[in-house]
Amino acid sequence: MVKRLTETERRVVFHFLLERSTNGKLKNGSMIEASHKFSCSMSTVQRIWVQAKNSFGRGLPLDVSSE
Repeated sequence: MVKRLTETERRVVFHFLLERSTNGKLKNGSMIEASHKFSCSMSTVQRIWVQAKNSFGRGLPLDVSSE
């Protein structure tokens, strides 16, 4: 069964990853740790991270909504 994260949960995942990053680069194992902690797939965690970084890179507000 696949768990669908709410937008609030997706923000929590992003902030969890952000705390484990330095200059936008994640520490090894951070995505696996997040997927276990939040009971979601690695691809979901990766998508949240990339989407949030892209929105920041374009100077937009944080966007981690599901597509």
